[in-house]
Amino acid sequence: GSLCVIDFAPRNLNVKEQVALQQLARQVIRHLDSHRQKLIDESQRSFNLFFSKNPNPMWVYNQNNLQFLDVNEAAVIHYGYSREEFLQMRITDIRPLKDVPILREYLGQNYPNLHFAGQWQHQRKDGQIIDVEIFTDTIDYSSYNARLVNIRDITQHKQIEKTLQESEARFRVISEAIPVPFIISR
Repeated sequence: GSLCVIDFAPRNLNVKEQVALQQLARQVIRHLDSHRQKLIDESQRSFNLFFSKNPNPMWVYNQNNLQFLDVNEAAVIHYGYSREEFLQMRITDIRPLKDVPILREYLGQNYPNLHFAGQWQHQRKDGQIIDVEIFTDTIDYSSYNARLVNIRDITQHKQIEKTLQESEARFRVISEAIPVPFIISR
């Protein structure tokens, strides 16, 4: 960078004063560069801590080729792939084959900011299909055009919901089959 010193009155500086002013400018620029680098480093440390220690599976992928760029430990544990395996894969590799065209169409819409991407299905390494909710945001990650993805597994929630609906349907059939009105109380 450069530093420009402006004064309201014109001054004629001798060579010694010009050299001193140039040295001062270099010191100020070095200090500002050092301070900026400290802020960048602190921001990177905060992101790394947030990302790596997050209890939800998270990853960063390259929007241009859909390659995983990074995954957190929760994703490794939840999906069953090692970090190295994830980094050799694309986000389409964890989708059931029937969902890949839908995913590609969805990705073509280019959502720029923090976005609830909805409910999807993912496939774990062991072949189990899980239901998930996804939040994404565009980020600059090591100069890649990337997206940060936060995953919430809702498989159990959906199973409970399905069981409840089945129970309500059975109850409805039974109640309609009984010819007399009845009341259920606790």
